[in-house]
Amino acid sequence: MVIDTQTGLSWTQTPPTTEMSESDGFAYCAQLTTAGGGWRLPSVGELQSIIDETRDAPAMDPIAFPGTPISDFFWSQSGYENFEGFGWAVSFLYGITTIHSQSGDSQSGALGWIRCVKP
Repeated sequence: MVIDTQTGLSWTQTPPTTEMSESDGFAYCAQLTTAGGGWRLPSVGELQSIIDETRDAPAMDPIAFPGTPISDFFWSQSGYENFEGFGWAVSFLYGITTIHSQSGDSQSGALGWIRCVKP
């Protein structure tokens, strides 16, 4: 677990070993019992808060978050209000925020990485 002293948020240090759909990510975070449970998928703003703008490839602290996959995006719980079925995601390659289709499941469709957060 990583505690961000600026935001007061706690983060899972490493993501799961496979990508998953956004809905599977919600379920994954909710079932975590580490440090007393209470984990959830972060908002896009929360994900952006761990971007380190002084770094790239990865655009985050590699010591605090070792082994972070930078080849794809991380899901947030934030939907894209102008387009149903799309949500905000963050790539830690260069710290880019983008929208992605939320459709898909573990067999096909939109897959991304998950990092869970709790207050």
